[in-house]
Amino acid sequence: MRGLLSPAQNTVGAFILNWCTAVHLKINIFAWRTELDRIPTRQALFKRKVNINSVCCPLCSKNVESVEHLFTSCFYATMLWGYISTWCKIPPMYVFSVRDILKLREAILEDTKKRKAFEVIILVALWSIRKLRNKVVFGGKRVVLWRLYEERKCTSYSCSIVEHMET
Repeated sequence: MRGLLSPAQNTVGAFILNWCTAVHLKINIFAWRTELDRIPTRQALFKRKVNINSVCCPLCSKNVESVEHLFTSCFYATMLWGYISTWCKIPPMYVFSVRDILKLREAILEDTKKRKAFEVIILVALWSIRKLRNKVVFGGKRVVLWRLYEERKCTSYSCSIVEHMET
């Protein structure tokens, strides 16, 4: 068993997710599973032969719901990334994969405090998209974009307050 964990394994080019202590552990785990494409999207369920009504994205109903679609190319995700760019006063974010989103937090800002705050915003945005998706699928709710944006702002702000209280 120990041999399976050996550092001799080929990890060249592997992506390593840096965990953010300012957000809840479940958000970090969710981001990690999302980057690995290990969340139950409709496409993943269909591949596992789970009987589902449709493979279309429950938010936009335009494309197959995959990890990449849900978090990068769905209309609601692209709008959210645009709102975040404006709110954080950064150039527009063009992301094509979840890995691109997670790498943004390392590359965008040089200031450590700003980078940490941006990291919280990015992780909470991913979490908020998933929560919205689940409310639509399991709760029969309608998509309301401004609520997604406001929830993400409130949760990010709460995480930042908790982090500052701990330091």
